[in-house]
Amino acid sequence: LVINFPNYVGLLIRIGGFGPALSAIITLLIFGNKEDLNSFKKGFTKIKIGFIWFTIAIIVYASLIISVLSIHILLGGVLVNPFLNFSVYFLIFYITINFVMAIFIGGGNEEPGWRGFLLSSSQSNTTALNASLITGIFWLIWHLPLWLIPDAPQSQMPLLLYIPHIIVISILMTWIYNTTDGSIILSMFFHGFLNFFGSNAFLFMKGGSIHYLSILVPLEVIFAIIIIIIFGPKTLSDIKIPEPNEKEKRNIRR
Repeated sequence: LVINFPNYVGLLIRIGGFGPALSAIITLLIFGNKEDLNSFKKGFTKIKIGFIWFTIAIIVYASLIISVLSIHILLGGVLVNPFLNFSVYFLIFYITINFVMAIFIGGGNEEPGWRGFLLSSSQSNTTALNASLITGIFWLIWHLPLWLIPDAPQSQMPLLLYIPHIIVISILMTWIYNTTDGSIILSMFFHGFLNFFGSNAFLFMKGGSIHYLSILVPLEVIFAIIIIIIFGPKTLSDIKIPEPNEKEKRNIRR
């Protein structure tokens, strides 16, 4: 089932992308305490702690994308250059503008809600891995309506491949968030990187016998398993995350 929506729905989707962040802010303002708000705000300024792991994550995921393109060729597909007729200056402008948009209005803007609030709150009561799964499920449900919109990127993806994709990405995002000591801004950057460079890389793919997610998801799973083995499911980080009884838990009034 695909519903044809009027053109302005694309704008509404962009506006709706701020839903998780706005929900987090409203919830904190109504039910949170001063410590909760300060912790949330600090997430937008943390860029130094764990930056090496953040850089490694960018490099590894870029390598996964390159691997997908290589396997695509081995399976009979070809690579084309959709930007062949554009100047270098245009490409620089295109990459810069669209990457910044991906960070702030094209996916990355969801991160204050997903990692900054939901993941952070969930980890107060369970392991980082379990919190990743919880966040991933809500993240998935949030995106499901996009399969009803013809021009939405998700509507072109097989749902049965997207489900494990977003759950595994949720684990990787938890690793990024925890190893950077709760950096919301770096989580936004990584989310924007996934959305922009990931989607644009696959514009180069033509032909082939299987969908690119069929190649990418197994590679993502391997990456996530390695992360879990190295850092452990409890924290997914080399930074010690206090147990709930070692820190003041969120004082949210019931």
